[in-house]
Amino acid sequence: MGNIKGYLFLKEAGLSVGIENPLVARKFSEIEKWINSHKKPDLFIRGFDDRTKITDSPYVNRGSEAFFLNSIDVEEAFKKIKLELDNKGVPLGNRLFLIGRAIREDNSNFCGQAYYSDNIILIDIKLGGRPRGQDWKPDLSFSIKINNKSPDLSDVDEKWKKIISRICLDIMKLYNKTCLEFAELKTGEFFYHDLYIH
Repeated sequence: MGNIKGYLFLKEAGLSVGIENPLVARKFSEIEKWINSHKKPDLFIRGFDDRTKITDSPYVNRGSEAFFLNSIDVEEAFKKIKLELDNKGVPLGNRLFLIGRAIREDNSNFCGQAYYSDNIILIDIKLGGRPRGQDWKPDLSFSIKINNKSPDLSDVDEKWKKIISRICLDIMKLYNKTCLEFAELKTGEFFYHDLYIH
């Protein structure tokens, strides 16, 4: 998740976002209080620039990297995030911090992205987890036409109809020119993790 505004928009739209019980905060004291009441594995913290626009690609990272708190002390993570944001020129008043339990994508059945433009939804799926920090080629691609506000799934293999239908119906609730990234874990849990609008 690289676009904080896209994340907040997904959350507001009521779509599953891949972070359990998240907190968006500006102060370290709020983060400490939250951590003390959520002792779980896989907690992470990440800093963002609140001037990010929903039209910014999540790959243009104006925030910090994520730090997992089972491998680093929260105060140390916070210091590193502050240093990264300092180096990127993010003013103190424009810093947002996101903390929660991450749902990790490396245990995925599949992941991918969908793009909604006018009456077409383009969906690319990569089987397994997406390789980090590199381009990837889809294993499956779908071009879904929208007829009378309904996705035409006539060319979609039966195995994929349910999930393709869900993605189409979800993205159609959002804005035209929306790009939405998603994953399904081996547990069957499906979630979205990035959104931006072209």
